Amino acid sequence: MRDEVCSLFDLSGQVAIVTGGAVNIGRGIVRKLAAAGADVVIAYNCSAAPAEELAAEIDGQDGRALPVCVDVRNEGQVRDMVQTTVRHFGRIDMLVNNAGIFTVSPQGELSVEDWDAVFDTNLKGLFFCSRAAAAQMVAQGDGGRIVNIASTNAVHPGFGGTAHYDASKGGVVAYTKSLAAELAPHRIRVNAVGPGLIDSPGLRSNALELAQMVEERTPLKRLGTPDDIGNCVLFLASRASDWITGQTLFVEGGYLLT
Repeated sequence: MRDEVCSLFDLSGQVAIVTGGAVNIGRGIVRKLAAAGADVVIAYNCSAAPAEELAAEIDGQDGRALPVCVDVRNEGQVRDMVQTTVRHFGRIDMLVNNAGIFTVSPQGELSVEDWDAVFDTNLKGLFFCSRAAAAQMVAQGDGGRIVNIASTNAVHPGFGGTAHYDASKGGVVAYTKSLAAELAPHRIRVNAVGPGLIDSPGLRSNALELAQMVEERTPLKRLGTPDDIGNCVLFLASRASDWITGQTLFVEGGYLLT
């Protein structure tokens, strides 16, 4: 029985792409998928050194990881990322759309450029990656999984100045449902994870009051960690979730209950 349960989470021989995979949440996701046996493409835009360091860490643990530079807003670069993955590892089984940006600006001061920057990365980039990876999965003919990283902000507004970010993440939730229905005949499951506030040294140094307020308000009395999100993504990428598609799983310590 224990071997049967462990096998549910065994990703040996499978290939995953994680966008924004070099730092923070993405780093936690990459480590979990690699620990489960997957070969992982660490897609990054501005974090070359952390991506290479993480790839070396995984290679040193008898895993296989490949850092690939890509701007998810550029459809040509996204296609190149998919082709590079197939050339290097032979296939694609999983895509985790984690790349995203967050800015704060009240509506009266929000520029069109800032609005477009958030939507181009958080939603259009997710669309480019999903379309390219799904085409490869369909061609392979044996299913696949796509996991999109949304946010609690998709269903609960932030604390002011985040309407553009909130709207982009709401779009991720809606897109996840539509894509899940479209790709189900190909046995490609599409789900999303909605993280709450994730702890980091940068958060504590730049927004300590916010961190403390959310921590106190959260029923489980702590902020999230990259491992919390990595564990959830691993579940949705594994056979343990074979009958789940079109869903958003919020990982937030009960914050949305308050």
